Amino acid sequence: MANKKKKTVKTMDIVAPKKKTKKTGGVSPKNSKAAKIDIDVNEIPTDVITEEVEEITIEEEPIEEDKPMRKKPEPEMNTKEEVKKSSNDTTPSPKAKKSPAKIVVKIISLILVLAAATSVGFLIFNISRSNLLPAKFFYPTVAILAVIALLFLWFTLRRKTKIVTHIIIDILSAALLAGSLFCNLKLNDTLTFLDKNLNGATYQTLVYNVLTGADSKYNSKESLADTNIISPPDFVLSEDELITAVRDQVGANLTFNDNNDGVTNLPLADSDALILLNNSIYDSMAEAAPEYRDKTKIVTTIKIEKKVDKGDNGVDLASKPFLMFLSGIDSRDGLTYTSLSDVNIAIAVNPKTAQILLLTIPRDYQIHIPGTPGGLNDKVTHAGLLGGLQLSRATIEELMGVKFDEYIRVSFDFVVGLVNAIGGIELYSDQGTPFTCWTNPSCTFQPGNNYVYGDCALAFARERMTYATGDAHRAENQQQVIEKIFSKITSSGTLINNYSAILDSLSGTFETSLTTSDISSLVRLQLDKFPSWKVHSYTLATTGHDELYTYTFPNEPLYVAYQDPASIAKGKQMIQEILNGN
Repeated sequence: MANKKKKTVKTMDIVAPKKKTKKTGGVSPKNSKAAKIDIDVNEIPTDVITEEVEEITIEEEPIEEDKPMRKKPEPEMNTKEEVKKSSNDTTPSPKAKKSPAKIVVKIISLILVLAAATSVGFLIFNISRSNLLPAKFFYPTVAILAVIALLFLWFTLRRKTKIVTHIIIDILSAALLAGSLFCNLKLNDTLTFLDKNLNGATYQTLVYNVLTGADSKYNSKESLADTNIISPPDFVLSEDELITAVRDQVGANLTFNDNNDGVTNLPLADSDALILLNNSIYDSMAEAAPEYRDKTKIVTTIKIEKKVDKGDNGVDLASKPFLMFLSGIDSRDGLTYTSLSDVNIAIAVNPKTAQILLLTIPRDYQIHIPGTPGGLNDKVTHAGLLGGLQLSRATIEELMGVKFDEYIRVSFDFVVGLVNAIGGIELYSDQGTPFTCWTNPSCTFQPGNNYVYGDCALAFARERMTYATGDAHRAENQQQVIEKIFSKITSSGTLINNYSAILDSLSGTFETSLTTSDISSLVRLQLDKFPSWKVHSYTLATTGHDELYTYTFPNEPLYVAYQDPASIAKGKQMIQEILNGN
């Protein structure tokens, strides 16, 4: 017979309903031996359990192998709550149920976090694509935004996150979403603006008039077939390009004559003579000498678009000094047309010393235009009329003995739109009495400060009739307008509050050799080192003025300002000092 085994089981005191019973001579529990008890706890009503479960040890008879096994004891129960869970009551605990409000909040949190993370991802991509942010700011920004997004997502998916925490995450996610969407919008506007205005091909539009005498027999394009047309030298197109254009568009033959004066006056001497004249020159001549328009007529026009190679000088604008030519044109037909260059400024920039020089050449300054007969036979503004930006640039390079690395050409609309977009600027008049601008009679300036908008800011920049020094004072006005615009844009809040309006006002009003990469490098320089730029201004002086005939306008004497050689020498020295970092 096998040895007896000891077995530890759970037992508990239970209280059965009291019933009246007859007394019998039963065995007293105190005198009885240990009894064997089998209890099915699933059959015990939970309302009869009165005390905590306790462990007792009972002796158990060994089970012989040939006898059937007794029913396996039920799993051990440690606490009263476990007993309750094992009862027949299958109703789920209130704690097991999820609150509908919490489910809704969790869903909202998940949507907001995912939306914010997506928007932040696009923002990081756009910042990387723009290359505007220095590396020391870019990588920490990416890391911080990534950590924030992951933390929000972890708290949202965590089961034990409270409703209050979800609400806080919702608010922060909404703020992050709104902020990143705003930044994405502005950054996308910037990239679109740069791609449209900096990276596209530059074209120059050239319009030529076929002129003859007012009483000529030629009255239509068809009447010009197989005729001979004479042209003065052209400063944009080659002779072959012009000959081909005239043949294709008019069906006539074209020859050239170097005597500009003689060619221009041919229709006046012979009413049937045919000449080819740049439309911008014709309009300016007709304005200066109305009788020329009265004695001639336009038979037809020829329009040609020429692609301009902006080139790449390979200069890193953020690390090396560079020289830029700024040309402001009196654009009546459009930015791409040849026109008078009324603003001519050499801009020397040294990013290492954070210094800028604005050196202004008066528009009426007497100069020699490259390609014309020798001598000081014309004035600066006419270079733009004859050959557009490239000839204006070459003219100033010859005058100052420099080579420009970059250029920017702006129309008058550039000034008007930009000043309006930033909400106007304050200009100072040094005159003792009020004056009305001759280019815009609606603009009157009082002595001292005057708050103006686009049209009057432009009129102030063009004014010369009021001043004893004429063109020299106009150059000073132009510098003041540039400085006031720059100061207003860089002031707190102006750029952010008017950002979209500024971009809209500038689009299509300028052309430049600068690329998106150039602009990005300059922006990174500003954000990386925050240099405090010092701007110097200087205007070439004159020694007087007179009414003179010019190469461009041989039939009408015009206002011309004489050069001051000493002032030119000083200007050259100032340019070199800025570029050399002195």
